[in-house]
Amino acid sequence: MKGGRYHNLWGSSKLHFLKTLLNTDRATVVICSDIITAEITVNEATLFFPDKKILYFPEYSQEPFEKIRVLPDITSARVDTLDNLDSSQNCLIVSTPYGLLKKLPSRSVFRSAIKEINIGQELSRDDLLQYFDISGFINVEVVNAPGEFTIRGDKLDIFPINYEYPLRIEFFDNIVECINIYNPETQRTIERISYARVLPATEAITTTKVLKAKVSHLKHIHDEIKLFGKFAGFHWYMPAVYDRFNTLFDFIESEYNIVLCGDNILDAVKK
Repeated sequence: MKGGRYHNLWGSSKLHFLKTLLNTDRATVVICSDIITAEITVNEATLFFPDKKILYFPEYSQEPFEKIRVLPDITSARVDTLDNLDSSQNCLIVSTPYGLLKKLPSRSVFRSAIKEINIGQELSRDDLLQYFDISGFINVEVVNAPGEFTIRGDKLDIFPINYEYPLRIEFFDNIVECINIYNPETQRTIERISYARVLPATEAITTTKVLKAKVSHLKHIHDEIKLFGKFAGFHWYMPAVYDRFNTLFDFIESEYNIVLCGDNILDAVKK
């Protein structure tokens, strides 16, 4: 794909024209000027690029350091994109300048937060609780939303962000006996599976203990973690935890194309 500026392209003609330019065996990052343009681009890309995996890397809906939990849909889309980039480079990633600005953990840290569970596997309660803490899952009474879990006796209910429905995992002592996908409203089993792959429920991959130690110089934040654990918005303080950060582009192993798309996109990038 050669560099250049192209004007007077309206509606879906942008994606149609882009298809004629792209080197199809490379990953392509389409940076849109705003959320609306990005969402339209994702929808149109599925039509014009049927042979490519279309990935959406949305921006956060809150301002920096705002103490609001990241919406599960946003976390799910971002984490799913990072996971797919680890296994496939034949893709088209759509994002915005703000969506790309948020720094990410290294690929090795991200991979370490992916949990594979098989029937017959040995998993201790302590190991599971540590994994949930590292990977950003929230302990609740009843699981209803992605990113939640609860343990009751020999049963673990968990709602991975990469599943449409939650999982119910039953144990015999520390051995996984069965894994069921179930409906949280009726509590009835939808499907019995033999394997589950659980993605982290956050990009801010760390333990509460490490986070608390790393922000000890910020007394008000340290005290908040001491009282509430990983409070809503804790992810903004991850620069204090990681020695090294990555960007989305670090997750792309091969050469890639960059496309700027939308009105005033250059102004948006400069901001």
